[in-house]
Amino acid sequence: RMVLALTAVADPFLVLFALSRLGVPPVAVGAYAVAYVLGVLMAGPAWAALARRSGERAVLQAAALLRLAPPLIALALPFLAATGLWRERAGDGRLQEVLFGAAFWCIGAATAGQARGTFGYLSEFASTRARPAYTAILNAALAVVAFAPILGGAVVVRSGYDAVFILAAALALLAVF
Repeated sequence: RMVLALTAVADPFLVLFALSRLGVPPVAVGAYAVAYVLGVLMAGPAWAALARRSGERAVLQAAALLRLAPPLIALALPFLAATGLWRERAGDGRLQEVLFGAAFWCIGAATAGQARGTFGYLSEFASTRARPAYTAILNAALAVVAFAPILGGAVVVRSGYDAVFILAAALALLAVF
């Protein structure tokens, strides 16, 4: 769960990347916020069904897989947009803007899975008596991990957006296991 939470290292930089590297208009930021909220709301029933069927650990693993999408989208879109086929078929940049919104939907959906899976998984293995202590320790650790985007900022300053997206994708892949 801690590694899964670290995948947020790149989240604040997705909007900056979209504005500066992809040329997305500032008005799209509001649409990205809506995409995030829709991801949270739409994924809830799917996470509940997965938890009933396969357990909370499976929810966390699926959320980790979903966390792979945003950095991979950010890494792939500039290369796709530079191809002749892309310019021929999707020339005005609107498709790129919409596809980048999928990254925010995935973050929202994964966040819902993380929230459900974390405490559900804790409930699966912690006894009722020990659960408050486990929850307190988990919350304290997650409070430290919440500062991961500061590390992400240092990575962006030192090595650029691609480096922080590669780091986030590697962490998401690691979190699956």
